[in-house]
Amino acid sequence: MNHSAILHASFLTLTGLVSIHVADTAAANLVANPDFDADLTGWTNGVPNAYLSLDNTTGDPVAPSAHLVVSSGTTDVLSDCMVVDPSQNVDFSINIKSNSSGLIQFGLRAYSDAACSSLPVEAGNLTGSETIWTRKEMLNFALPAGTQSVRIDMLGGADMNFDHVQFGPAGTTPVRLQSFDVR
Repeated sequence: MNHSAILHASFLTLTGLVSIHVADTAAANLVANPDFDADLTGWTNGVPNAYLSLDNTTGDPVAPSAHLVVSSGTTDVLSDCMVVDPSQNVDFSINIKSNSSGLIQFGLRAYSDAACSSLPVEAGNLTGSETIWTRKEMLNFALPAGTQSVRIDMLGGADMNFDHVQFGPAGTTPVRLQSFDVR
């Protein structure tokens, strides 16, 4: 086999590996409608003091995003129920932007049944108050013992946007490449 044929075969093998890795990463996200491409499908506003809407003017990585305004107190915006494998560690990440001085807090509610109907237990929180789009993440962490399902809960924030929500088995949140050099 000549040098050119070996390089071509190596390139095809590498291309196939990269394609498989990207497909596996995308398939691992358990969040329905993580980028709000289907309006607010998969997200529920549970209290009257909060207004949840689609914002077509901003988002990260691209618009649209979800826009949440809380008039007083805390909010109870929930994602759809996600069934999890309790033996696997998980990743949770979200892009957030505060439109006011309020603290933004997102939490994971863990349930001991597969329908998210048992009494929830707090499984972890992400907070921030940045006024520019910022990625918040918790990587490779264990859910409470006995967890069968999870919901993402927006716990606070006076006026905020959120987008690109990812939750699933460890490895769901891809590493962002900062630079790449070919020499």
